Amino acid sequence: MKRKVIMFQGISGCGKGTQVAKLKTFLDRETNTNTYIMEAGNGFRSFLSNKSYMAECAGDITKKGGFQPIFMSVWNWTNTIINGLNKEENIIFDGTPRQKGEPVILDELWEYVGYKDSVYVIYQKISDDEARNRLKNRGRHDDHDKAIEKRIQGFKEHVLPVIEWYKKNDRYIVLEIDGERGIEDVYKDIITRIK
Repeated sequence: MKRKVIMFQGISGCGKGTQVAKLKTFLDRETNTNTYIMEAGNGFRSFLSNKSYMAECAGDITKKGGFQPIFMSVWNWTNTIINGLNKEENIIFDGTPRQKGEPVILDELWEYVGYKDSVYVIYQKISDDEARNRLKNRGRHDDHDKAIEKRIQGFKEHVLPVIEWYKKNDRYIVLEIDGERGIEDVYKDIITRIK
């Protein structure tokens, strides 16, 4: 199996993180190389924990369930990749890009790191009600009703247009996956479709 670049998309609570971890194990084994995971959320939460003015500004947006400006998103994933990606690794983006403008910059990244093949975009779909239930049950401090509703609306407003952009670009293979099934069923579906 050739080296892969895969971007996971889906509303908060859809189970992206679970599938990313399972897919990393699979790709490491099947491609006989490491898989680099660019997980935007954890990196950003780490940034928010420092005491800088920029972290304070970003924290105010996060508390309200809003989307960060594009420059912050690009800084987050660019900084993470610059400091962590090694040559010839598989790449998984977990929940990024999330806004128009970011995909064009990512196109530059794929060229820069010498990745010429198709890029997979896995859209792990769940209903709004399923997202609400999962987010309320995971117990994070920022998963309150108002923030959850803002995330759902933000996903529709910002992320769905990004997914549509990918569908229109020949370089990307968009796979819509039913994320409401069991973890193993979702995983098997993904593995079958990326081979």
